[in-house]
Amino acid sequence: MKQLSFSRLFILSAILFTLFSCSSKTEEFDAGPPTTDYLPLVKGKYITYRIDSLIFTNFGRNVEVHRYQVKHIIDDTIRDNIGRLSYRIYRYTRDSTGTSDWQPTGSYFITPLSDRVEVVEDNLRFIKLHVPLVEGYNWKGNKYLPNDAY
Repeated sequence: MKQLSFSRLFILSAILFTLFSCSSKTEEFDAGPPTTDYLPLVKGKYITYRIDSLIFTNFGRNVEVHRYQVKHIIDDTIRDNIGRLSYRIYRYTRDSTGTSDWQPTGSYFITPLSDRVEVVEDNLRFIKLHVPLVEGYNWKGNKYLPNDAY
């Protein structure tokens, strides 16, 4: 009989502990600023980078350093295939000293949305930025790429 009352007491205390240990707590969620605040896109804006690349030749025995400048210019706004506003970016390169003319090397599109920024380059769509921008949050940037490319 003692064993039975102890088990009942244990079950009753476990139930009471479970009921009173739970509390309703709500967490305020702030998505933060929109993605357009992180990526101010304005027609005519440009940015120039100086690039240094290490090239390993002769099975890694020799190292070559290639230096050049890259320039990205926001050319114009367009509509993508589902009618969303996108920005066309042209990319140019020239030598690292800046003495030669800019040579066009390609273009890509940036589509800023309310919760993410998509970039289409070489006909491949990537998610480059996704809100909320909080520590520990991640997203699938290659979501639109095929599983089996070949």
